[in-house]
Amino acid sequence: MTTIATICARRNSQSLPEKNIRPLIGKPLINHTIEQALSYKI
Repeated sequence: MTTIATICARRNSQSLPEKNIRPLIGKPLINHTIEQALSYKI
């Protein structure tokens, strides 16, 4: 069985522009999300 996931992230936020590419603990926020999705096993 193949698992498919989508990670929806907008480029800009009204309150914090480009928040998904800003560093959070040394990596962009979107990287944390992608790493969590890749580490998930069914």
